[in-house]
Amino acid sequence: MTVKVMKLFFFALLLTSAVGYAQSGAWQDLQWRLTNQTLVISGNGATPVVKPGGVPPWGYSTLKTIVIDDGVTGISKGAFLGPKAVTSIILGADVAEIDVAFTYYRNLETVEVRRAVPPVLLKNRSGGGTFTGASVAKAKLVVPPGAKAAYQADEQWNKFGSIEEMAADRFNTASEEVISQAVAATAKPVATKSAAVAATSASAATASSVKPAAAVSSSGLTYGAGKKVYMEFGLATDVFHADETHTLWGMDMGMGYRLSERNFLTFNYAFGVRRENIGTFSYVETVTNISTGQKTTTTHNDGVIKARFTHSTVLLGWRYELPLKNFWWLDFGIAAGGAPYRLKAQYVPSLDNESDLPYFDKKNNAYMGVIGPTVGARYKFMRLTYRYLFHSSDDFHGVELSSPTASQFSLKFHLPF
Repeated sequence: MTVKVMKLFFFALLLTSAVGYAQSGAWQDLQWRLTNQTLVISGNGATPVVKPGGVPPWGYSTLKTIVIDDGVTGISKGAFLGPKAVTSIILGADVAEIDVAFTYYRNLETVEVRRAVPPVLLKNRSGGGTFTGASVAKAKLVVPPGAKAAYQADEQWNKFGSIEEMAADRFNTASEEVISQAVAATAKPVATKSAAVAATSASAATASSVKPAAAVSSSGLTYGAGKKVYMEFGLATDVFHADETHTLWGMDMGMGYRLSERNFLTFNYAFGVRRENIGTFSYVETVTNISTGQKTTTTHNDGVIKARFTHSTVLLGWRYELPLKNFWWLDFGIAAGGAPYRLKAQYVPSLDNESDLPYFDKKNNAYMGVIGPTVGARYKFMRLTYRYLFHSSDDFHGVELSSPTASQFSLKFHLPF
C-alpha cells in the first residue's frame, strides 16, 4: 500500500510540473498580461481581494516586474502576495490606495510611483503595512517631478532608502511606452558594453527607474499571507501494524515555522485510542453431592476483559510545499520522533457477580523511536496528511512484535498566524 501511495504522489508531482498557465486573461473587471516575467494589470477600478491561500489567475510564474497601468485605482489586500523575485514595481497615476499587498519582497530594488499625491498605504490589525518585510530600506523610490517632498513627509513612503524625482521626459511618457520599456528590461536584464554605449537618453532614463532583475530560482504564493507560523488541528486515524492490525481514532495537532518561501520546520503530536472487549473471564465450578457422590460442573462467565490501546507520536520534521492551481497545494517531507505506547487490560466483573474473584488492571508500556515520510494535500484551510512510520524496536514490554509500523491519516484545519 505504501509503495502505491508514494508512486501516486510522485506521479502527481510530474503531472504538476507539466501544468502551465495562460499568459493573459480577465481578472474580474481588470485584465492581466504576463510577458518576459513582467506582469501588467490594466483596466478601470481596484484589483480583487486575494484571500490567504488563494491563487492569482496567472498562477505561480516567476515575476520580476509588476506594472499597474493608469486606470487602476487601488490595490486590494493580498493581490500580489508571494512573488518574492520581484525587483521593480511601477504604479500608475490613478492608484490612490494600496492595501497589504507587497509584503516580504526582499529582492525589491525600485518602486516607481507616477502619482503626484502619495497613495494611501493601509495597515492590517496587527500593524503590518503594504511593504512589511520588504527590502524598502535598500530600495529606491522614484516619484513624479516636484513630488519628492510629499513622499518624504509620508510616514510609510519615507522608509525607502532613497527618494528621487523622475526626469520630465520619463514622466510624460505614455503608459503604453512605459509598459513596453518594462517588458524589454526583463527580456534583456543584462546589457552588453556596446549596448550601453549605444543607449539613447530615453533608454537611460528608463534604466534608472526600472532596474534589471537579479536571477532568482523560485517564487510562489505567500503562504498564509506572509505569516511565519501556522497551527493545525483535526481528526486522525492511526493504523498500527504489528502481529495484528489495530485501528485507533484520535486527534492530530501541529504547528510549523517557515524557514523560507516553501520550506517549513514542523512539530506534530498525534494520538489514537482503541477500546474493545477482548474476552470474558470464566471459571469452572465443580460440586460433589456427599450422599450420592455425583459431581455437577458449572461454567461461570463472571465478567468481561476490556483492553485499551493508546498510541501517541511526537514528531519533528521538515516539509516542502508545492503550489498547484485553484487553491490546491501538495507537500512532502520527513518526520522523526518518539512514540509512547500503552496497553491496558482490565477485568470488569458482571453486575450479578457473587464470587470473590478480584478486579485486576494490567498495564504494558513501551517507548519507541519512529521515523518516516509524510505527504499531504491542502485546499485553502483544509489539509489531508499521510505518514508512514517505522519503529525502532519490535519489543513491546517483553512481547515480540513483527516489524511494527503505523499509518497515520489526518484531516485538519490549517490556520496561519
